[in-house]
Amino acid sequence: MELSDAGQREARWYRRHAWALALVSLGLLHGCGSEEGPPTAPVVTTAGQRVALALPAFRAAADRTSWDPPGARIERVRAALAAGDTDSAEALLGRLLERTPEQAAEQAAEHFEALLLRSQLQYSRAEMAAALPGFESVLASGPTFRGAEIVFYYYGGCLQRLGDGPGARAALDAHLELAPGSGETLHALGELELQEGNADAALERFRQALDAHAGAVAGTRARAEAGVARALLSSGEVEAAAEALDRSLALDPGEPQSHYLRSRILARLGDRVGARHAVVDFRRLEAGHEVRYYGREDEAAGAEADE
Repeated sequence: MELSDAGQREARWYRRHAWALALVSLGLLHGCGSEEGPPTAPVVTTAGQRVALALPAFRAAADRTSWDPPGARIERVRAALAAGDTDSAEALLGRLLERTPEQAAEQAAEHFEALLLRSQLQYSRAEMAAALPGFESVLASGPTFRGAEIVFYYYGGCLQRLGDGPGARAALDAHLELAPGSGETLHALGELELQEGNADAALERFRQALDAHAGAVAGTRARAEAGVARALLSSGEVEAAAEALDRSLALDPGEPQSHYLRSRILARLGDRVGARHAVVDFRRLEAGHEVRYYGREDEAAGAEADE
């Protein structure tokens, strides 16, 4: 997305004062006037505009190889997250983010990385409204630490779940530009296309995600294959959808939603008993039990679901 000359001037001003604007958005400062700035700050009314203003700074840093190493406190947070200890991670993040505006400005990289990590935790719990301001502040701060461009991916996912399709697309496209071939971003774009009723475009994105995940763990590739199956089903290609879902289940037979999708496909193919069995397996997996029928179709032929 190219900005006009006026937009580029606004973006330069925005980047010079990004940390202050970000702190304002968090309520930590009450103003960010500057003698060298324009009479008014850039007016940001949509997520797409926010992405467009933030993207030039991230583009400029794309080839940067030298970054300050993360501080010891950020490393402790990462270690706690890696160990699955989210309570300790959140406590550490809370202390990191309890700073005066002056302290936050002096340690901007650490402050905004901590903010991103906290927003990612909120995102993982589906607390999208709570996560959104943090992602927006990290966008405004620019690339102050290594890997900061991942904020576009999470911002896009957050917007998608909050119903802002255009904003989500702008953010996800931006991340794909900065991280070409990102399988997770391609998958998210496939979900967005499917959500908006563009089955052919969704199929293309899911297939691209599958290629990008060629060396990934089985569960990740299974999710991409399930996306392919859903897109094919939406296009009315039921038999092809069944083949794609079979590949997905061969990789990860323990994903409940895949069994629910299997029930829909089998019903469309006229296999009512198989569809009922798939629903039973979906419910059992959701309840934490093992599947009853999947992989034993021959043994279970003619049996009725008793749940």
